Amino acid sequence: MTRSAANPFSIFPLLSPYISDAFSENTLESFQGAIDAGCLAVETDLRLTKDKQIVLLHDATLDRTTDGAGEVSRVSLEEVKSYSCDDVAGMSAKVPTFREALEMFGDTDLVFFCELKATSGSTFRDAFNSVAAGYEDNVVLFVGFGSINEYNYKNILDGIPFVAGN
Repeated sequence: MTRSAANPFSIFPLLSPYISDAFSENTLESFQGAIDAGCLAVETDLRLTKDKQIVLLHDATLDRTTDGAGEVSRVSLEEVKSYSCDDVAGMSAKVPTFREALEMFGDTDLVFFCELKATSGSTFRDAFNSVAAGYEDNVVLFVGFGSINEYNYKNILDGIPFVAGN
């Protein structure tokens, strides 16, 4: 599926942030559930771990959505992966990396509407570019709520739409 150059959002008839009553949010299982429900796009949140790996987690801390605790930016990917997400409907899931999500769903029409969360410009750009290359049709970046300097992200990777909102 290809986006129109005039309207990069022309493929979004439905956007589902999470199916939170059936799946833990921001998990591979929730994205598969969204596909199974007919969604073409999912909203997710990108955060950097201490060792500069991009994980999909809404909160700045692990406390609410996993059985771990602490700030995501202060723990390694290995530590993040040692925790389980909240058990929903008897299912246990792990916090996925952005790479895992793209590799799992990159050959589908699913588009990730990615909200950037409190990340450092150049560090994030380097990590993002190394992961997202080749998946340009599956990613849209979003920065909202004035939390991040949009200047740092406008040309993050050719072919990936960028949206800034307040």
